[in-house]
Formats: sequence, structure tokens, C-alpha cells
Amino acid sequence: MAAKKKRRGRIRIKSFRRVILSTGLLTVAVIALLTIRNAVFSVDSKKVIAQPTATALIAKGDALVPEDDSKVNETKNEISEVASVANASLASSDEASREIGEAIVRNKGICVNVINHSQKTGLSEKVRAVLEVNGFTVSAGNDKSLKRVNSVIIEKKENVPGEEIGKLINIRRVRKEIDPDSRFDIVVILGDDY
Repeated sequence: MAAKKKRRGRIRIKSFRRVILSTGLLTVAVIALLTIRNAVFSVDSKKVIAQPTATALIAKGDALVPEDDSKVNETKNEISEVASVANASLASSDEASREIGEAIVRNKGICVNVINHSQKTGLSEKVRAVLEVNGFTVSAGNDKSLKRVNSVIIEKKENVPGEEIGKLINIRRVRKEIDPDSRFDIVVILGDDY
């Protein structure tokens, strides 16, 4: 009986060691894959660098002579234009992501309450997702009263970006109803016209 217990104990230790070893190898593999992915998809790998240096040669008799210089220069200019456009689009995407990051930081402490007053279900959650992506702290809910309401953004505190939210979610009416005791900085009411 004691011999069986010893064997079971050794088997458990061996299987435990195998699990530890497998986990370690899996971790190393994941780290290696992430490193390779970062190297392949980094910003520097997306830049287009084109510097044409070769000249076209044509055969005239037994000798190779440079082709017409105007055609070579034309080709070089076309390649340079393509490279500059590619690098410009990369720069504009970097600029756009920087602006989004700044907006998220700027909107971080602003509390927004989204109230769905329309008959469309799930509308407040969609608007909530848009606002949260832009850095706002959002709470959402529904109000299914029978009263018809138009969509409006209500600024409850001073110096809050009600118009910016209006541009994000396409509501033009922005109203100020200053209430320093309000829990929310901005209230967004989604009516049947949204």
C-alpha cells in the first residue's frame, strides 16, 4: 500500500513538472510572437522610402548607353511623388490618432447622462459607446413616458463641451441649464427625432 502511494506521489510530481514546463514554453512562445508582431507592424515598417538611383540602359550596337534622361527623370519624379503621398497619409493618420488621444484626455473627467426618450430600444447604449470611446464618463438609461420630446443636449455646469458632444452624436440643440448641485456635467436627451 505504501509503495502505491509513493508511485502516485511521483506521478503527481512528474505531471506537475510537465504542466509548469508547458506553461513556461507557452509564455515564451507568446512573448516571441508579440515581439515579432510589433516589429512587423510598427510605424517605421509602414513608411515608404523610395530613392530611385538606377538609370535605364538601352543597347545601341555593341554598347549599352543611358536611355533618354528626360524619361529617367520622369520616372524618378513619379516614384518620389508616390513615396511622398504614402508618407503624408501615414503622417495624417498619426496626427488623427494624436488628436483622438488628446480628446480622450480632455474629456476624461466629464460625466454625461444619456436618456433614451424615444421608442427605439438600445439607442442610449449606442450613444453611450460613442461617448465612452471619446473619453467621457457616461451613464445611460431609458424614459418611456408618453410625452414626446425632441433631442437636446443640456449643459448642467460651466465650461463643458456640449457642442462637441453634439457634433459627435449629431444633435444640434444645445441648452444651458446651470445646476452646480447636479451629479452630471451634461445630460443628453434622445427624442423621437434622433
